[in-house]
Amino acid sequence: MSRGLFRTSSEKNIESIAYRLDQDPRNLQHFMGSAEWNRQPLIAELAGQVGREPGEADAVIVFDPSAFGKQ
Repeated sequence: MSRGLFRTSSEKNIESIAYRLDQDPRNLQHFMGSAEWNRQPLIAELAGQVGREPGEADAVIVFDPSAFGKQ
């Protein structure tokens, strides 16, 4: 399970994550932005987590990106 959401820092961008892990942010930027990697296991894991989270068979999740102000 990813622990990124449990971090206490409000800044969860590539640079701050790389800094905390003593890594070069360019490597992490490349990996996330343009490196070829198999995304299917990640998508399957996220879909499973989203499917378990509501807890009710008839629950609905609504994604509305306009509700989040840019920081």
